[in-house]
Amino acid sequence: EDGIFEVMGTAGKETLGGEDFDACLVEHFVAQIQQKHGVDIAGKPRALRRLRAACERAKCELSTRTRTEILIESLCGEVDLCASLSRAEFEKICSHLFHSAMDPVTEALRKSCRHADKIQRVVLAGGSSRIPKIRELLVGMLPKAMICDNINPDEAIAYGAALQASIITGDGYRCPDDTSNLPLEDILLLDVVPVTYGLETCDGLMYPVVSSGTTLPAKKGVTVTTCYDNQPAVVLKVFQGPSDRTAGCRLLETFTLAGLPLAPRGTLQIEVWFDFDAGQELNLFVQDKGSGQALKRLLIAGSGALMPSDGPEFPVCLWADKDLKQGLGRKEHLAVEWGVDLAPLYAKYNILVVPGEPTPSLPQHNGS
Repeated sequence: EDGIFEVMGTAGKETLGGEDFDACLVEHFVAQIQQKHGVDIAGKPRALRRLRAACERAKCELSTRTRTEILIESLCGEVDLCASLSRAEFEKICSHLFHSAMDPVTEALRKSCRHADKIQRVVLAGGSSRIPKIRELLVGMLPKAMICDNINPDEAIAYGAALQASIITGDGYRCPDDTSNLPLEDILLLDVVPVTYGLETCDGLMYPVVSSGTTLPAKKGVTVTTCYDNQPAVVLKVFQGPSDRTAGCRLLETFTLAGLPLAPRGTLQIEVWFDFDAGQELNLFVQDKGSGQALKRLLIAGSGALMPSDGPEFPVCLWADKDLKQGLGRKEHLAVEWGVDLAPLYAKYNILVVPGEPTPSLPQHNGS
């Protein structure tokens, strides 16, 4: 309204996409070949690559046709694959994926407190949205909504990104097919944090600091303290995800505050601030609550953790000790690569959350 676009709710499934439909078809034909020819191609990478490519083509063809043929000569030795696949069969084979794809729609409606009958238009994004079954299910869930066929699903995301870039740079450029009369300078996007961000506490729980759906820009803080008497360091682990346990969330960053003054459990109080700008870039600020002294300032990229430079030849016990002494952040997936469980080493450096949100006292940075 009046050029203001407000995000009311976000939902999605990072683990579901077009490749999952391809994999489902591959699994179907692997079983079919096993049953018909007694040959298991599950452990044959070259055959699987050829089969996956053929299944992807078949999936795309079934978006415009009701039946397609899959022909692969010498798929495995003298075994040829000659199969016919109808759209109805494809929908049956992948039925669980189609229904799973609708879960984010239900979740987005719930988060936005909107009834399905109130949705007027739907913009599809991504090539898989061309699959007729997807459209059929959407029409069933949103009976009064019009699907905007004038927007190419392959270009929808890029179109929006280009428009936002034009607004930011002020060059006034519009796509050739943009018929809107609304001046670019009058367009304002009120975006939200798409997923919950928080810290791991000493009991392995995910303590949410910035909840999903929080309007951007946003700054939220939490006060943490030590778990044990004379604790010399704390390890702060930043997670994102919907689960109440960090085991079900994504680890973004791990870093250590070392050299803390020895004190009874719960005496030291450290403020941790999550500061999001309008572009969803997260800056993390850590300071001593009593003195206001800055202890850490960190920019966390949305892509997650990067591999450290240390190689496997670096002894794990010394690596953990060095990490604590120097306050160097490291990544848990390195321990997975080495087959070492670092949890016992870090357990005595975990944190407790102090009830109540701290009062903002940090300087603003660009974008806040």
